[in-house]
Amino acid sequence: MKVGNLEAWRDFSDVRDIIRAYWLSTEKCQFGEPYNIGSGKTHQIKEVLDVGKKPIDEYQLGQFRFDADDQLKYVESIILKDPTTANLILSNKVFSLIELFFDIRLLWTPAPKQRLAKITELDAKLFELLEQFYKEPITLPEKLTIAREIVPLVFRK
Repeated sequence: MKVGNLEAWRDFSDVRDIIRAYWLSTEKCQFGEPYNIGSGKTHQIKEVLDVGKKPIDEYQLGQFRFDADDQLKYVESIILKDPTTANLILSNKVFSLIELFFDIRLLWTPAPKQRLAKITELDAKLFELLEQFYKEPITLPEKLTIAREIVPLVFRK
């Protein structure tokens, strides 16, 4: 991961707090006057990166695995009746599994354009399956079969 100045200090705020502040500013603040919104607590970029990602506990991992298997079963049940929805769910699930692949390994998820390159470095088999999944032409049943092969690769450590 490339980063800039690690010595810089930033105010990291929960987006819900910022939205609440924006809303309140429309009701309470003078139009045209400058206002600063933030938590009032600064953190050095280096601190944030040193903390890193928190590991996913076994319970959460089990829930993610159950969800993946459950959604693939659902896709199988609607694949003939509603192929458009089946394809949408399947594509979204594989996309989210790719993000989860990085989370499980405590790695920062690369930008979408760099994900496959990073997966190539980390897991050649997963990369091969993803290439097959996204190639054209491919049938929905073939995509479902590939997705089923992807799931255990994502969850292995």
